[in-house]
This record gives sequence, C-alpha cells and structure tokens, in this order.
Amino acid sequence: MFDLVTLAFCLSVAECSATAENRLWALIQRSSMAVTATAYVAHMALRQFDWSIRHRTADDVTRWLARSEEILEQI
Repeated sequence: MFDLVTLAFCLSVAECSATAENRLWALIQRSSMAVTATAYVAHMALRQFDWSIRHRTADDVTRWLARSEEILEQI
C-alpha cells in the first residue's frame, strides 16, 4: 500500500489524467484504513519537504505543502 501512496502522491507532477489519479486514491481509500493512508501521506510529505529544502527551491517546498494538505483533506 505504501508504494501505491507513493505513486499517487507524486502523480501531481506526472503527465497523467486527473481521472487516473482519482481512481488510484479511491483504490487506496478502499483498501486501507484511513489512519494508515494518512500516515503514509504524512511520510511522503516529509520526504518531499526534506528533498525540496535540500535540493530545490522555496516554491517547490510550498507546492508540496499545498499538495500534501489537499491530499490529507481528501482522505
């Protein structure tokens, strides 16, 4: 399940349809407890924040923060 969350979390920067992304999140929500999915999303958020702080720009940090909040609201 963690691998699916990783994939879904990063689809926002991939070239795919919103439908594909939404279907993957729906699968994750049906297949795991909300607390588990939330923990995985939080882990991915921290990984992206850390990477962006070390290697990217402040805009990237802001973008991943917004993306994380958006996902957490949906779960």
